[in-house]
Amino acid sequence: MKLKGVLILFSILFIMNTCFAINNDSKTTDELYEEGKEYYNNGSYLKAVECYDKVLEMDPKYPRIMLTKNLALSKINRSERAIEYYDNGTYFYNRGQYENAIACYEEALKADPNYTYAVVFKGVVFISLKQYEDAVECSDKALELDPNHVSLWLCKAGALANSNPNECIEYCSEALKLYPNDSLFWFFKGSSLSKIDKCEEADECFDRAVELNPTILYLGYVKDLT
Repeated sequence: MKLKGVLILFSILFIMNTCFAINNDSKTTDELYEEGKEYYNNGSYLKAVECYDKVLEMDPKYPRIMLTKNLALSKINRSERAIEYYDNGTYFYNRGQYENAIACYEEALKADPNYTYAVVFKGVVFISLKQYEDAVECSDKALELDPNHVSLWLCKAGALANSNPNECIEYCSEALKLYPNDSLFWFFKGSSLSKIDKCEEADECFDRAVELNPTILYLGYVKDLT
């Protein structure tokens, strides 16, 4: 799976960077503790743990150090569990086992409520199940987490195109102000216009979509969204 491969590569680079980046020999326990807190607050939990371990080496009785270290470790374990459930969800989705996929994505979100990919692909499963209102809800949640990710906007557009054509037209019009050259927004807008019998406007949108991406009307996954 491409995402898993990217995550593995990222983890390797992250660990290598951790091994070489921190030189704590001249720092006090207080400085190391504060550095660990900064890493923790930025989501760099492995680096935070390394700082806390150095504090423990220097002063095993340093106040709150074990509690703080355990909090960082729990974050690392939580992220690993979330990724594992996400991968399982994708496995089930690719085999058409949609209910199992949803269950896995929900477990991933229990482990990490801010795991955007799990929210997005839970919405994709709902689209496959034609549960479009649930898909829109997932898309809205994902956009709260990452409002600048175009694929999240597209996921919501695909759900709205099936559930609420009028809202989809308005939504795509707003999206096209930000992404005027995205063929899928034009496609979804055209699809919604055709559903309310505005055929001439729909044809204009389809023509623009094909102009931007001549293969768009033949993409297999588009059929699942319209």
